[in-house]
Amino acid sequence: MRGDPETEDDDEEASGIPTATKPYLNTLSNEAEQETRGFWEEPNPKGIIKDANPYISAAYPYNHVFESESGHITEVDDSPGAERMFRQHTAGTFEEIHPDGSVVTKIIGDNYEIVIKDENIVIKGSQNITVEGSVRELIKGDYIQEIEGNFFQKIHKNHRVKVGAGDGGNREEEIIGNHAFNINKDVNGRIGGDVIYDIEKSKWEVVGGGSVFSVTGKQMDSNPEGDGIIIATESNYLLDVKTDISQSTISGIISLKSGSKLNIKSKTAMTINPETSLASIVGTAWTSTTGTTWDHASLGNITISGGPRIDLNPSEEE
Repeated sequence: MRGDPETEDDDEEASGIPTATKPYLNTLSNEAEQETRGFWEEPNPKGIIKDANPYISAAYPYNHVFESESGHITEVDDSPGAERMFRQHTAGTFEEIHPDGSVVTKIIGDNYEIVIKDENIVIKGSQNITVEGSVRELIKGDYIQEIEGNFFQKIHKNHRVKVGAGDGGNREEEIIGNHAFNINKDVNGRIGGDVIYDIEKSKWEVVGGGSVFSVTGKQMDSNPEGDGIIIATESNYLLDVKTDISQSTISGIISLKSGSKLNIKSKTAMTINPETSLASIVGTAWTSTTGTTWDHASLGNITISGGPRIDLNPSEEE
């Protein structure tokens, strides 16, 4: 089943800065919700719409402005209900504190921030980050994330992860709940070591096409005897095939052994064709019944030997 094509693309009529949306995993979860992309706008200068009635920002004589020869501006506005602070560079970069305490910083060029020691940030609301270019993070220590809610990732192109890129490393996961995935195309993998699965309940596999299982049986530390395939079950083993079953060995032996009774049945004809001799050893009695005729042909001698007597077509009186 294919996943949803993520149809919540940007609205052509929408304006502003777009925010991220959750992935829509409707093929995996009944709780999946398809989000509509949100946008946010740069706040109005001075925190108030210019045509507001009344427009109380920068009211005389409460607004104090200093402007240098090159055009740098520092502004302290004490207008009642519109108290704010404003500082702007002649290039257009500015910082403004609005009457409600909100801060707007707009940088026309590049931004550099260098912290020699630690940095601690607390955001008690939400945070939206939209980057129109690339993002690179180089963390020379540990990277620790603790998320008390859900963790969503929606990747529009490829996702590549390499663990142990330096001196080698492990990847360990513990999932307390379920694990569900939907892969629309191929899965290719290589495992350099052993694979151990401990499945405490049942396992189902449904394959739409063919299935090929090839075992070399190399002798190694984890396989000192060079074993091939070993299937062990403490209950029933059922193999149900709608067409043919073929088993063959190049040079070994095929053995069938039953703990109690062995049944072999063919709906139509059955052929046993050994290329050399055929030996049949029966521990007690041997009963053979044919529905019609029994033909036997031999190119050599036929020898029948047994107990005290051999009866061929005995009469009912005897």
